[in-house]
Amino acid sequence: MFKLPDRPQGKGAIEFDQDSFKSIVLLGANGSGKTRMSIWLEDTLGPTHRISAQKSLSIPEFVETNNMKIAEEKFRYGTVNVPQDYAKRSQLVHRWNGRPVTHLLNDFPSLLQLLYTEEFHESVRYKDSYEEGKSTPPPKTKLDIIKEIWEDIFPHRKLSKGAGVIEVSLSESSEVRYNSSEMSDGERLAFYYIGAVLCAHENATIIIDEPENHLHSSIIKKLWDKIEPYRSDCKFVYLTHDIDFAITRNEAKLIWIKSYLGNNIWDYEDVTDLKISKDIYLEIMGNRSPIIFVEGDANKSLDYRLYQELYNDYDIISLSSCSKVIELTKSLRQIEEYYRIDVIGIIDRDRRSDEELESLKDHGIYSLEVSEIENLFLVEEIVRFMAEKESYNVEETFSQHKEKVIQIFEGNLEKEVFDHARQQLSNKIINRLNGRLRTKEDYIEMLSTIGSSIEENTRLFDEKNAEFSSYIEAQDYSSILKVINQKDLIHKSRLAESIGLTKKGYYEKVLNILKKNDEESERLKSIFYNYIDFPIST
Repeated sequence: MFKLPDRPQGKGAIEFDQDSFKSIVLLGANGSGKTRMSIWLEDTLGPTHRISAQKSLSIPEFVETNNMKIAEEKFRYGTVNVPQDYAKRSQLVHRWNGRPVTHLLNDFPSLLQLLYTEEFHESVRYKDSYEEGKSTPPPKTKLDIIKEIWEDIFPHRKLSKGAGVIEVSLSESSEVRYNSSEMSDGERLAFYYIGAVLCAHENATIIIDEPENHLHSSIIKKLWDKIEPYRSDCKFVYLTHDIDFAITRNEAKLIWIKSYLGNNIWDYEDVTDLKISKDIYLEIMGNRSPIIFVEGDANKSLDYRLYQELYNDYDIISLSSCSKVIELTKSLRQIEEYYRIDVIGIIDRDRRSDEELESLKDHGIYSLEVSEIENLFLVEEIVRFMAEKESYNVEETFSQHKEKVIQIFEGNLEKEVFDHARQQLSNKIINRLNGRLRTKEDYIEMLSTIGSSIEENTRLFDEKNAEFSSYIEAQDYSSILKVINQKDLIHKSRLAESIGLTKKGYYEKVLNILKKNDEESERLKSIFYNYIDFPIST
């Protein structure tokens, strides 16, 4: 298991199965304690190689080779002849000079020495293994891999290896060359990252603090996408305040570091569910307006078209389903300070209980006071408004429509009761399954709890039947709109026809009135606002 440090009382430390991720991204603002957590990880995990945000990128003009073991130890520990049980202490004292938070890491010379020592070592082995008449492919050294990745990142530059020296040219045929010590900051940093990762211990946790520094955003993703596969034996931990970089890490666990509380305790959350499609992400980052996530297709759904008119100050973004609205709204609200925007979600009521809907409000997810979006267009005030607008008898139009809707509901009562009770029971079971079940015993106890409450769950059907029957008896039209799930209710009730419109024409007429920005439009908007359980109206 990969274990993160303790959290405040009442929250356990987060653990991951080693096979469940390729990398971890620790995302937090400056001063939130990311570096201190990386030092804790370096001290508590097995073999680690931490690359500090504060590092010297000075490259020596020439490099001498050394003994392979000495070169490896000098790069990894900052000294030589390190006993295995003294490795962590040696890193602290020699590599970090006793100041792991603030020390300026200066290991570029030792990295180059290790790379050239390996180059020399492999060349000698290749030469010694030569047999006349046999064709043996040359070894691929770490410098070869660095050259391959680096030139892919900087396609207009070429690296050339010489005796203890690396040169850069504009192309392989170019006579204009310069020593690697004269590389730009970005070129040097890319070279350093590739080499440092290749030279880390086997099966190490490689920790990189602020990988985005000195690198253009167009380079950074490609660089780490190229580097990671060469160390499939290792786990990568990235420390960053850059949400743009964080979201590029595939198969990564995303941890939001809120603050360091002292005594090796951090306030942090697992926000891995932040992962969203690139299109949605770009749409979010493309503007800084507050956002409302809604259900449906932006080109077709009533949700998008209606909310676009009702909430002009918000950017309306359509997602494929209500579950996506819930998931993404929850995730983004957890780290909304990084987006510097407000995020809410609006979903259909569907068959959710009042308790479920109240719980969703805590996450910025609001619902309709009717079962689904189509029913919003059928509330009493809208029906009366449209009958008046089309010059039909208002009382007669609404009375006939109400009567037909109640008849439809009564004719489908058994199915409506069953669907509601089944959905709420299913949600209850899923919530229990998603609870903190850590052991087989927890799971068995949860199942027995469900089994022992069969009578209670059966009572849910009877209660729903009594509730829905009371709506019919009382001719309670508004309550029926809250629970009836009939997508084509406007057609079945023949409302549109009763005022001389088609079903499509009815919806279009309402939406067109909303667009006008006049007194009539404001009157219609105020009706809709009364049926959307969202406290902010624009």
